[in-house]
Amino acid sequence: MQGLKRMGILLGLAAMAAWAQTSVNVIDRQPDCNLQLNLVGSTSGVSGAFDNRTKGCKFWTVSYAGNGWTTLSVTFQSAADNLGTPGTFGPFAGTLINGSNPSTAIDRASAQFSGYYPWIELAYSGTSSAAYLNIIGRVYGWRETPPVNAILAGTAGNGNVGIFAGCPKSAPISLSATGNTQIVALSAGQITQICHISFSTVAPEDFQLTYGTGANCAGGGGPTVLSGLYKNALTVALDLFGTLIVPTGQALCLNQSVAQATGGLVTYVQY
Repeated sequence: MQGLKRMGILLGLAAMAAWAQTSVNVIDRQPDCNLQLNLVGSTSGVSGAFDNRTKGCKFWTVSYAGNGWTTLSVTFQSAADNLGTPGTFGPFAGTLINGSNPSTAIDRASAQFSGYYPWIELAYSGTSSAAYLNIIGRVYGWRETPPVNAILAGTAGNGNVGIFAGCPKSAPISLSATGNTQIVALSAGQITQICHISFSTVAPEDFQLTYGTGANCAGGGGPTVLSGLYKNALTVALDLFGTLIVPTGQALCLNQSVAQATGGLVTYVQY
């Protein structure tokens, strides 16, 4: 009997060791609060007030991408509560962890903040001489400290998917030609997890996500189809929270069917 118990313990330890070396894919703590700004053709505007009274978010990540701007100022704002409506909005009154507020980058920027306020919004203003201009922004909020990116098992870049727990990188989307245009550059030996992608264009057309290497995903046997065809789309916004995977050492491209101005934002993590 004692021999059988020892054998059972050894088998259990072996199974645990085998499990510990297996890579898993876990979506860890999606944002509790979510606010979007997506405006085309206007030199100033706001996202609209977000009611944080019942959500209780106090840790924030703000990112945006602009297209066609000569000058641009983007401000993350907060307001006190005034009998169930927002008081006067002003620059976020909490703590700026990194980045700047307002941000004056004309193409893209991101920043992190902490602090609880009942109402928040994202506001912008700028100038442009371009025929086409837009801004796409996103605010993510958490009630508790958002987790740090981590790999649970396996070697980074070996094709295994680890724990997704954040989204530290962003890139603007700016297309003008038909066909495939790279929107996220490859990182040698690393996979890419897409957290969010949004874009808008001048007139409805067809879009598709692809991947590959070289100029505009044409190398490495590419481009390879990553998504289905988004038919007759004018605006697309996808919150993916790391569930869309670009294989190891591959770039991400966006294929558009018409040669016209398209702008937006993609956020991602690579490891």
